[in-house]
Amino acid sequence: MSVAVVSSEEQRKYLLEQEAQCYTTHFLQENKTYGDTQCPPTWDGVLCWPALDNGSTARLPCPSYVNGFNLAASAYKTCTSNGTWYVRPDLNETWTNLTLCMSEKNENQYEQVPAIIAEHMPRIRLMYNIGYGISLASLILAVTIVIYFQRLHCPRNTIHINLFVSFTLRALVKENALVNGVGFSFDVTQTHDGQTVFLEDSSHWQCKTFFSLFNYILCANYMWIFTEGFTFTCLLRSPCFRRNLG
Repeated sequence: MSVAVVSSEEQRKYLLEQEAQCYTTHFLQENKTYGDTQCPPTWDGVLCWPALDNGSTARLPCPSYVNGFNLAASAYKTCTSNGTWYVRPDLNETWTNLTLCMSEKNENQYEQVPAIIAEHMPRIRLMYNIGYGISLASLILAVTIVIYFQRLHCPRNTIHINLFVSFTLRALVKENALVNGVGFSFDVTQTHDGQTVFLEDSSHWQCKTFFSLFNYILCANYMWIFTEGFTFTCLLRSPCFRRNLG
């Protein structure tokens, strides 16, 4: 399979040319009105779609002017039975299915993995999960010890506790809950060629909430690491600490 390879400048240039050509072809040269039985021609930002009968789906080859697109695949756009282009509910705007166009780029990433590594991927995955489990158990033990013993309560250990809790949440909220790292099992489906794509008839609020929480935890994790480093730097610069070292 071939993949489109163009620079950012070339891509912008070609997109503008295709948009102008689409506008010229369908909106200037054609003096035709579209009734309730057809969706009118449209430019979706990537492809120019001709008029389409209600209740049908059009197919166009993936364009060669978008970098990374799979040239052997196709894009799809649906005209609903009421004469309007399909609107994706979670985006609240007309939507073109370009999923298969972008699949080749992801496939190439896996194809670049050496065969000897691909052969041991299940073992690597197991080691990864064992490491996460050990890390999680150690963090929970450390937090329990610091909270239980009153003599360990101090501002510096409070920072440690917050850092450990952020690491614990990061270990708990991980990609094992997702299908191929894309979404929950009820949010995605497998295409005929093995690609994982989102279902079109759902708002995916659970997936959005999950990733919002996960990114919040990551931000908290980095901020507490920064706080740890800042506190330790201030401690090293304090005269009392330097006097004790001397």
